[in-house]
Amino acid sequence: MEDNLSNQKVMSAYLDYLGQESIVAGSATEALELANATVFDVVLSDIQLPDMNGTDLIAALRETMDPVPYLVAVTAMARSDGEEHYRELGFDGYLSKPVWREDLEALLRRVN
Repeated sequence: MEDNLSNQKVMSAYLDYLGQESIVAGSATEALELANATVFDVVLSDIQLPDMNGTDLIAALRETMDPVPYLVAVTAMARSDGEEHYRELGFDGYLSKPVWREDLEALLRRVN
């Protein structure tokens, strides 16, 4: 879930390079629609979205999806306690923007 087109393209390219299939949602509303129609292993979600904040989206996904995928906060609001902070907000993982391919790959290895 990413509303910035450039970030969507970069993340999709990274996932493609890593051999991962991806579906991009440009809004929280679109992400919720996809959640009702698709099973995902991992959901990467920005925290600041135009139609709903990422924390509310993740709460809604936890209520909607079965099984619940690994939910990752992706944000430019880097924090030294990022992993802990975003876990407290309901996420399973955390990536700081700009996202580097190596960081995404390490996260995906932890999930699998």
